[in-house]
Amino acid sequence: MLSAPLHFLSTIIPTPLTSPFTPPIYLRFAVALACLVIALCPKHSLASDPIEFNRDIRPILSDACFACHGPDQHARQADLRLDDRDNAIASGAITPGKLDASSILERIASDDPDLVMPPPKTGKSISPEQREKLKQWILQGALYQPHWAFVPVAQQITAPNLSRESLAKIPALKIDANATYDAWNQSPID
Repeated sequence: MLSAPLHFLSTIIPTPLTSPFTPPIYLRFAVALACLVIALCPKHSLASDPIEFNRDIRPILSDACFACHGPDQHARQADLRLDDRDNAIASGAITPGKLDASSILERIASDDPDLVMPPPKTGKSISPEQREKLKQWILQGALYQPHWAFVPVAQQITAPNLSRESLAKIPALKIDANATYDAWNQSPID
């Protein structure tokens, strides 16, 4: 309740409708300010995540590039291998840390149908998100990883050592030997 000198203000200034569920104005302001800050913050935290070749880059190159620039020497075009880091760097297609010197980025962003990679006749394309991943990967050093199938398992997996006492604690499955199971093939469809 307002004190006597301030009581007249309640007759002049209308009070907002409040309920026990209406948050105070400062709380609403704080939530709105937090949403605004989150919306306006640059997404640098997403861009700084390390790019992994096997997870992020190999699928892009495998889908769009390896058919013509991969391990098959009979199908290889322009004597360029993008599946081999040394060859990709020696050819100038990829220059680790330097976007302007990496011709792969120039070719995939080209509008010229004679220069663009992958060529339009293949029906393949590289999305803007994939281009951005390639740029980040090149800026991070364009590190290759061997295919996961050729990476040895980091640790040997051993089976747990089970004793008779621990096995005895597992409840046994109780089966009624006298029951008939004629209803096994009956269902609502039958």
